[in-house]
Amino acid sequence: MRVHQSLRVPGARRKRVAVALAVCALACCDASVSIDVGPGDGGAAGDPSVAFLAPTEGQSFARDGVDGHEWAADVMVTLAVSGVASVSLERASGQPFETLTAAPWETVLHLTGEGMRGLVARGLDAAGDEVARAEVSILVLPPSDASCHAMLDALGLEWEVASPAMGIADPVRVQPLIRGVAYRYASSDSPTAMLMDCTLAPRLVELSELLATYEIDEVVHLGIYNYRCIGGGDPASGTCTPSQHAYAKAIDLHAFGVAEGATLYDVETDWVITGGEVCPGAPANDEDRVLHEIACTLWSDRTFQIVLTPDYNADHRNHFHVDLTEGDMFIGETVSGVDPIVAGLGD
Repeated sequence: MRVHQSLRVPGARRKRVAVALAVCALACCDASVSIDVGPGDGGAAGDPSVAFLAPTEGQSFARDGVDGHEWAADVMVTLAVSGVASVSLERASGQPFETLTAAPWETVLHLTGEGMRGLVARGLDAAGDEVARAEVSILVLPPSDASCHAMLDALGLEWEVASPAMGIADPVRVQPLIRGVAYRYASSDSPTAMLMDCTLAPRLVELSELLATYEIDEVVHLGIYNYRCIGGGDPASGTCTPSQHAYAKAIDLHAFGVAEGATLYDVETDWVITGGEVCPGAPANDEDRVLHEIACTLWSDRTFQIVLTPDYNADHRNHFHVDLTEGDMFIGETVSGVDPIVAGLGD
């Protein structure tokens, strides 16, 4: 039997006793526990309280949704709240998810880990002090289908399996309208379908969502798939390092703008090379600022492992090169807070 308990103890010992009883209750039965830890005498209507209505104790969720480029369990959280100014939703470790400040006291959490997960809701007063708490444990299960193709379907992309191509492990052809952003080659007047490795497609969804925040709905790019080595040469020779373009896991971003309208941000003409720190850098104007923000967000959000800007070298003067090099994180010449800098990389 599942039991919901609201524990109230008057006086200075209130918080200490409530927590002890909550631990006991959790150990002895399948319980969702709401703990009032506020000051003063308890029991009166309107006292601070918070409790989980959903999820329920022990409930299971499969990682069948997508958060960025990872499978995630979408967990609807609904709380019963009284007498608090805000509620901080946190992991059992204390790491925060988000803070709710008004009714409806609900949100959706995207959990990428698996196994038992503890959720904590801390009711806070206007000063930010905890006055109530609720805890629940849930089970996060693996995806029903963890394939990349299933992820493209879950993201709502229009795509098809492509013919085998040298270097591409999982070739797919993706239609060029992604989350309302059109992708076209610089040599084309209209968007065209793109050949890529399947793993690149979810990253383009993240890119599109970022660009939409700047009211950008067109990307002009210089290509994705090119079976060659870094700096040129044939990967089949075994004498050079293949570019990520050889695996169709890279894209060169040349300009951003409005479809069938103006180019708002051109990397070649609007990015101002300073030779200094790239992120956040010291943008010279609004266009330069937006380009810096786009490049730096793609890096800081881990949308791509490699982000090369015009500050990297002359070969990148007219584009951002972004790719999925495993295990590497790098941007431009240097970035604040990152050590060591990965040297010797290029596209």
